[in-house]
Amino acid sequence: MTRTRTMASSAVAVIAAAAALTVAVPASNAYAINKVTCRAGEHFLKVVGHSEIGRSFTDCFANAGKYNYSPSVWVEKITAGNNDVVFYDVNGSTVSIKRGTVYKPTRAAHVKAIKIK
Repeated sequence: MTRTRTMASSAVAVIAAAAALTVAVPASNAYAINKVTCRAGEHFLKVVGHSEIGRSFTDCFANAGKYNYSPSVWVEKITAGNNDVVFYDVNGSTVSIKRGTVYKPTRAAHVKAIKIK
């Protein structure tokens, strides 16, 4: 009987601890930026540029979140689509781009990350 009571007490303690953690840990936004296939007529974030070794790329993204380029890249054009976008320059600058905007810098921007708000 003592063993049953000890097991029951342990089970109650585990359930109470789980409940306390559920209440104590705030819910956060789940960000899941995804690379997607670029398609004509879609309103994805579209990034066109080249790598540090000169290889050209076109990346399209959907969903809110931040994508880190590693290594950094040179961006020649950003089409925001239906997204508010921020890109992070390797020098520490941030540039905000409003939805519907096509951003073409005079010289390619050296970018380490891009974020859909």
